[in-house]
Amino acid sequence: MASNAKNKRTIKLKENLLSSSYDLCVQRLKFFTEIYKSNEEDPEIIKKAKAIAHTLKNMTIFIRDDELLVGNETSKNLGEKLTFELHSFRGFTDKESLRKLGERKPQPFHISDEDIESLMQIIPYWEGKSLYGDIIYNRMQEEKILLRDDNTAASAPNIAVMTGTNEGHICAGYEKLLKLGYPGIIKETEYFQKRLEKADPEYKEKNAFYEAVKIYYHAAIEFALRYSELAHQMAKRENDIKRRSELISIAECMENLSKSSPKSFYEAVQYIWFTQNIANIIYYRSVLALGRLDQILWSYYYNDVKENKVTREFALELIEELNLKLTWNCTLLPTNYTAAANAIGLNTQTITISGIDTNGEDTTNELSYMFLEAYKNLKSLTSDLSIRIHKSTPKNFFLEALKVFQSTSGIAFYNDEIIVPALHKAGYSLDDARNYVIIGCVEPTSQGNTFAATGHMFLNLPGVLELTLNNGYSHFSSQIDGLQTGDPASFKTYKDFYKAFKKQLQFNIKKAAQIANLMDDEAMKWCQQSFISATLEECLEKGKDYTQGGAKYNFSSITAFSFASLVNSMYNIKKLVYEQKLITLPEFVNILNSNFKRQNILHKELLNKYQKWGNDQDEVDAMAVELWDLYCQEVVKHKPIRGGRFNPGCYTMGIHVLEGLITLASADGRKSFQPLSNSLSPTNQTERNGITAALNSIAKLNYSLATNGVAINARFHPQNFEGDKNVEKFYHLLRTYFNKGGMQIQPTVVSTDTLRDAQKHPENYPDLIVKVGGYNANFTDLGTAIQNDIINRLEINL
Repeated sequence: MASNAKNKRTIKLKENLLSSSYDLCVQRLKFFTEIYKSNEEDPEIIKKAKAIAHTLKNMTIFIRDDELLVGNETSKNLGEKLTFELHSFRGFTDKESLRKLGERKPQPFHISDEDIESLMQIIPYWEGKSLYGDIIYNRMQEEKILLRDDNTAASAPNIAVMTGTNEGHICAGYEKLLKLGYPGIIKETEYFQKRLEKADPEYKEKNAFYEAVKIYYHAAIEFALRYSELAHQMAKRENDIKRRSELISIAECMENLSKSSPKSFYEAVQYIWFTQNIANIIYYRSVLALGRLDQILWSYYYNDVKENKVTREFALELIEELNLKLTWNCTLLPTNYTAAANAIGLNTQTITISGIDTNGEDTTNELSYMFLEAYKNLKSLTSDLSIRIHKSTPKNFFLEALKVFQSTSGIAFYNDEIIVPALHKAGYSLDDARNYVIIGCVEPTSQGNTFAATGHMFLNLPGVLELTLNNGYSHFSSQIDGLQTGDPASFKTYKDFYKAFKKQLQFNIKKAAQIANLMDDEAMKWCQQSFISATLEECLEKGKDYTQGGAKYNFSSITAFSFASLVNSMYNIKKLVYEQKLITLPEFVNILNSNFKRQNILHKELLNKYQKWGNDQDEVDAMAVELWDLYCQEVVKHKPIRGGRFNPGCYTMGIHVLEGLITLASADGRKSFQPLSNSLSPTNQTERNGITAALNSIAKLNYSLATNGVAINARFHPQNFEGDKNVEKFYHLLRTYFNKGGMQIQPTVVSTDTLRDAQKHPENYPDLIVKVGGYNANFTDLGTAIQNDIINRLEINL
């Protein structure tokens, strides 16, 4: 295993992680079931708090050899919990399917016969009670949002709309947490609770919220003390003097954190990780961003160094271990989803570094460089590192960030000059806009004060076009589930056709917003998250959970994907049908629906004859600008029930591969079952004029409304980063791209030959990291379909 880490401890921990099997853990589910059965009359918010408290009090805890940061999510070394109050886990609830999980490829999950028998006793209690699998699905049926009843209906209501989640996708308020500590949160909660007036019509709900917060944080204190006691016990039995001293330090640290806020750099890092760990026990997948850690941790580091309490080497070691711990999770996906996503580290917990402060000045500090160094040393697996760039970013820092690609992929760059004004325009104060962080894949929000539901709804843009061409009929569902925009024969001009497409787009955006608000309405009842709400600005003041609009800022999201597939398809239709008049639109639709049967010549012309977006060609780029503006302007017209607006963006998370399996052949020349274009990137292998032309096309788009973020994937041969001259060359490429208006880019630096060899010999590449649609993935943990899509991306040489 290649690693630049100088610290043997970190290397051992990484080897432990990568050699671990994926295991299912039933403990959380067992403890939840006990509480829910015995407290059925309690409000949901109280039941969930009690269930988590019961879990933290009774779950198996352990401290691994060599680790300094403690806290485990399950009873397994690398385990997945079952959250039946949130998900039904359909397909994994009978003995046979559970046993077969250990045999599937990729991503086998193991579960003991004893745990299977325990599950068989528990499962009946939760039938019909899961939020996403049952409650929301049934509500969508009742309101006739779903026109069919099958396993895919809730996740794909039609070919154009895909549901995400309103769980997590948030940045915790770590600045507040570090200041107050767990006891301080309890004290602040009691202060606001005492000010409640019983005449308040929301008294009962607010009081329950405060009670839940106190239950969570008292449980967190007891959880910390459990680790302190365990570390003391282990220290007594430890023969190695150095390790005994470390265990004593762990014990003292955890005891201190149970009593007060962190006082040192070590305590602050441990406190952040321990809090993340608790949140990950609460959520199914938290997608909980840690925020601007180089800024948040700076005072602790600076003071400890000044007082000789910490060395740079030890601080770097802690940062390395934190990165490993953020990857130390695995997600059980339905077998068909393994084609598009990884299991290890899929709970994306993003760190943001550098950027400007509230005065618009550069914030880069020594910790910023240390986060880069840690990432480079570790080849940091799936933990995302997001780097904010602006006009005054120190050149040396930018260059050091680019040198990370000499070891691994996984970092991404974000343009403050575009994102800050866009967030300000969306409703943030300028100070809060300047203090943005990245959540999940690529989504910017302000730090510690926002619930933007950034992973809520997704829009298959080629699917919208397919519904337009078929007058609302979907071959995916074998019924009309789009807007009937008219017989294609009636579209005599491109303008007529464009109007129909616009109506179809508006219809499906409205549908997505309707579904998102329905999901939010149910989440307000069944998925309140008091533990994190207590850290966010204004939630405690209002006595409201963030799911109920308690945070200072509220948004939701309708994220598009496969934009390039749409643009190229629309351009081909305009040229072929309306300008050159080589074929009528109904004839073309029939050819597409037949998957180009006996149309090889036409198929090749669609692929090669007409301009493709991403080549700095004015005509097709102008169409792209128009379509992008249309989509963004339509999304922001809609309002979430929590307040704010719906935010547009463009990234895929790998679902462009799955959606390609159900989307008919498209007018850009893509055949049925082939992947759609990924995120906001040009379609694979169409960037014929090089990376500079591709970035020029991307930079022409207006991102002033695109506040749910965009992902630009580009794959480079490693030789582009060999030597200082090549790194300098790449620096000027990105500087120019950002100066022209680019919002984001996330390079993957790996050759085609390496990727193909990794497919054949995965055992040789345990830490080969790639960017998928916005997040990091271990390449060998991915299904073949998404692996092939990444291989098929153009290999760029500058």
